[in-house]
Amino acid sequence: MKIVSAHQPHYLPWIGYFHKIAQSDTFVIVDNVDLTRPSYINRNTLTGKAGQFNLTIPIKHSSNFKLIKDAEIDYYTNRWITKHIRSIIHHYSSSEFSQLFIDFISNSLQKKHKWLFDLDTEILYFLLQYLEIETEVIIASEKNIGGQKETDLFLSLLSKTNSDTILIGKGASSNYMDREVILANNYKIAIQDFKHPIYTQKSKAFCKGISALDFLMNVPKSEAINIIKHQSGNYNIYERS
Repeated sequence: MKIVSAHQPHYLPWIGYFHKIAQSDTFVIVDNVDLTRPSYINRNTLTGKAGQFNLTIPIKHSSNFKLIKDAEIDYYTNRWITKHIRSIIHHYSSSEFSQLFIDFISNSLQKKHKWLFDLDTEILYFLLQYLEIETEVIIASEKNIGGQKETDLFLSLLSKTNSDTILIGKGASSNYMDREVILANNYKIAIQDFKHPIYTQKSKAFCKGISALDFLMNVPKSEAINIIKHQSGNYNIYERS
């Protein structure tokens, strides 16, 4: 069985994003679909003693509806860069495992990438390396992977990566996919069974679904790797009967 999964690029992705990649043989970053706003492509959430806070990357506005890969970061003012760096330092500098991530994010933001996609993927690759996730990662536009509808996209993903199983989340993808079409083409569907880990946070009330940076800056590396790869659930398989 060869499993493929896919997702749009995210800024500072959440834990479930990495769990899905870890469960896959191939992961496709879908960069050739329409950019929607607001979305996790250019924003995410972290938490501190006062509760959750948002970090958003401004995108240049265009009269034309642009693809994700064409989204350009807006540097009209650089105050947002300072805000992101200072917010992470303020809330996490006392965390035991934070310095590596603070240094990396600071350096990455200060490079002033032109394209949002480049910033998102630079951070993604760094975190995948840290978590020792060796899944093959490819870019949809580079392999001509696409489709007008979700089901068409999934069929393209399966065929162009020579996979027999598509791994999807329990949310929107599974709701919009025509499962019968996928199964009728002799492919299998795996539904991600992600169990969000509970760990020590700075906030009083535990916050789920925030950026994985919070998890990684508060949990030892070996434990974080073990949780994401082995303790956060697996997947359920559906195939043609």
